[in-house]
Amino acid sequence: MSSISGIGAISAASLRQQISIAVLSNSLDIVQQQGQQMVQALQTSIPSNVGQQLDVKV
Repeated sequence: MSSISGIGAISAASLRQQISIAVLSNSLDIVQQQGQQMVQALQTSIPSNVGQQLDVKV
């Protein structure tokens, strides 16, 4: 009987691990999307001529 409960405990631990991995994977996807959106927002907010000239005074 104890071997059956041991199998159940292993199965429950495996299920918890699979759920944790799925949640972390989803979180990673969301963070990647947010990063891409931030890059796009920065690219559209900076005028295209910025950084094209260097003003130097001596």
